Order: sequence, then structure tokens, then C-alpha cells
Amino acid sequence: MRFGFVLLLLIWISGNWTIAQHSSDTLRYLTLEEARTQPPELVYALDLSKLKLTEIPEEVFQFIHLEGLILSKNKFSSVPNSISKFTQLKHLYLLKNKLEEFPDEVFELNNLEILSVARNKIRYLPAKIAVLENLRVLDLWGTRILGFPKELAQLENLEELDVRGITYSTKFVESWTNELPNTLIHFENPCTCLD
Repeated sequence: MRFGFVLLLLIWISGNWTIAQHSSDTLRYLTLEEARTQPPELVYALDLSKLKLTEIPEEVFQFIHLEGLILSKNKFSSVPNSISKFTQLKHLYLLKNKLEEFPDEVFELNNLEILSVARNKIRYLPAKIAVLENLRVLDLWGTRILGFPKELAQLENLEELDVRGITYSTKFVESWTNELPNTLIHFENPCTCLD
């Protein structure tokens, strides 16, 4: 019993670590306080998680060379249009906010490689996802997305798709495993009850 508890604790701890930053993301993230002490043109990654934000603070837009932005565990119900000012953004983490719709604003971020909208109440993935041609990692873990648009298969650079926490039918899992043969897809165990 004790071993099982320790194992679950380790899984929970490691799961929380991976939520904060994907393992392929090697950027050094600064807090806003740390970034304020740097010349703005030398700030490449910013961690604004757990600040109860509902909008991006205006002073953040001085960091025009941002490649990574963590906005996780805040209170965003939408993503501001102003996020498109970060034209060099490659990594965007929006997990565990109050999003109910997939943020259309991310489609303006042409260089995006890692996108996490995990643990939000998003129900559908727009067909426009195909415009994110550089996307390598898409984290939808724990959302409420019931299906994928056929355009998802157009993401030729997609290496990893995480949809754990959502139960799909066996047919759905088999179909998308075939549609994205070069993508590592993290599915929950499929349920034949949905076939």
C-alpha cells in the first residue's frame, strides 16, 4: 500500500512538472520581476503563471523578442488579440485557465512550435489549426474536445499530441493513429462502449 502511494505521488509530482514546461522546451524562463532587471531585448522567455491574471500586463509587450510565454494557472477566459505582437513566439502555455473556446488569437503566431491549452473547458478544435505549420507539440490534455477536424492531419511537423484525460472510442483512436502516423499521440485507454 505504501509503495503504491509513493508511486502515485511521484507520478503526480512529475506530471505537474511536465505541465509547466514541455521537455523539449529548453528556454530559461524569467519571472516578471527578473525580466524587469534585464534589457528588454535580452528577455526571450517569460513565466507569468499563477498570478491570477485576466489579461497580459502592458509592460510585458516591451519584451518584443519573446520566444516562450507561460500564462498557465491564471484566470484567462480568452486570449487577448495583443498576443499577436509576439511575432517570434515559439512556445505558449495556457494550461489551467478558464478558456471555453480554442483561442483563435494563436493562429496569428506563425512560429508557434509548442502550444498547451490543457486543463481548460475547450470543447472543439477549429479547422484553422492547420495554419500552425510549425507546430510540433499540441497539448490538449484534460480538455473536453470530443473530436478533431480533418485539417489536423495537415500538421506535418506535429511530433506529439496529448489528449489524455479524454475518453475516445476504439475506432476514433485507431483512425487518428493512422491519420498521424509520425505523431506520438497520448490517448487514454479507448472505450469500446463508445464504438
